[in-house]
Amino acid sequence: MLPRNIETARGRRLQDIVQASSEENLFSWPDLNDDDYARIGKLIVTFSYIDFNIRRIVDDHDDAGLLCEPWKGRSKKLRMFEAEEALKSILHENETHRVALFRITELRGLRNLVAHFAIKRFPDDDAFLFLGKSASDYRQIFGGEPDPALMLTAVLESSTITNALKELRGLQNWIATASSQIATQLHAAKLIKR
Repeated sequence: MLPRNIETARGRRLQDIVQASSEENLFSWPDLNDDDYARIGKLIVTFSYIDFNIRRIVDDHDDAGLLCEPWKGRSKKLRMFEAEEALKSILHENETHRVALFRITELRGLRNLVAHFAIKRFPDDDAFLFLGKSASDYRQIFGGEPDPALMLTAVLESSTITNALKELRGLQNWIATASSQIATQLHAAKLIKR
């Protein structure tokens, strides 16, 4: 899953720069700087903690016999998007939890973009160019099969990562607290051994 496209005038202008550049020129654009690597690394690591806690809650519910179908008995084999869906079924009654899980799902697209695409900096802009060669990503975005010579591109302002990091830190704290509270409750009820 990739982030949904949000068309803006600035984004269109950046994409026009990409379209007007040759492939050779794009690959000569500047690499990420140390601050970029640090922010992108923080985003990926923060998501790793979020994913750990999602799996912790889902596994604990499965171990306690509380996980619903179609996930029941399968928690350890679930792909991340399936574990997210299972967690939504567990925490569905609380509006705050639903909103937080919705945002995690939305921001996962950004995490996937920064983790799976090659990244260059725009030469004269505080923005990133993402380059990809994934047929499954192409199918997700456009449907059908890509031309083998086709390269996927996306553009993103640098500030988008900074803003996402602020939100993700709050979401990571929320899910960590929730997973600890749930584990304590299940242990106290003698539904899990920990």
